[in-house]
Amino acid sequence: MAADLTYAPARSRAFRLKQIVAMTVLGGIAIALLIPLWWIVISSMRTPAEIYSAKQSLIPSSFSFENFRQLLSQTLFLRSLLNSTIVAVTVTAFGTVFAFAAGYAFAKMTFVGKNFIFLLLLMSMTIPGAVTLLPTFIFMSRVGLLDSLLAIILPNLALPFAMLWMRQYIQSSVPNSVLDAARLDGSGTFRTLWSVVGPIVRPGLAGVAIWIFLSQWNSLFVPLVFLSSNEKYTYPVFLAALQGNPLAQTTHLVMAASVLSTLPIVLLYVAFQRYFATSVAMSIEQA
Repeated sequence: MAADLTYAPARSRAFRLKQIVAMTVLGGIAIALLIPLWWIVISSMRTPAEIYSAKQSLIPSSFSFENFRQLLSQTLFLRSLLNSTIVAVTVTAFGTVFAFAAGYAFAKMTFVGKNFIFLLLLMSMTIPGAVTLLPTFIFMSRVGLLDSLLAIILPNLALPFAMLWMRQYIQSSVPNSVLDAARLDGSGTFRTLWSVVGPIVRPGLAGVAIWIFLSQWNSLFVPLVFLSSNEKYTYPVFLAALQGNPLAQTTHLVMAASVLSTLPIVLLYVAFQRYFATSVAMSIEQA
């Protein structure tokens, strides 16, 4: 007992030292990750002369919102932001519902060809998007949907990875005994899915919704191929067009647009932070 009392302060000091080292390392990583974000924010408030100046500092000499005023009044940024919102929200809503229903079917239901269809789903994830781009482009051209938001929305309504995500989540978090009890109470498939399974897998739904929203919000390649009108551009295509103009200095506008385009992501994370953290924690425990 005396030996334990002797080594107790030493163990306590070692534990505090490990905590200090861990917090120092994590703090350094956090600062390193925040520096680019801070640079974008302050650059959006610099004048063009300061941005292109050879002398740069982490704290600008003055803060101005002229770049934001010019961006909103002289460009189609708000329209591109609205287009991105329409695409991301629509795909997220339908994609989450389809992933929820398909995940439940693959995890808890029995039907003919289930394993074969699931194998096809897995195989579809191995096909690069560039391979399916040309057939999709030809199809959209023949049905007259090119240069429209539907050309981006329709091919992404049912995402294989989202279905796989929900299948694994439902399979590991919803006991069969709960489903059996619901059936004994007279619940049908849709009522069981909505009233029993839904509340249990809410963190998983939040996680897959955030993933779908981010993937669509930041998508550049597909909208760049299918959209040709400035009024139909999503915000990543708008930024690419703005930054690719060789006849004008637009870095100050690109910085301002980058700051404004991150606001929906921040709001989304704040709104679903609790569910997202729970989803990540459960995924780590299952791993």
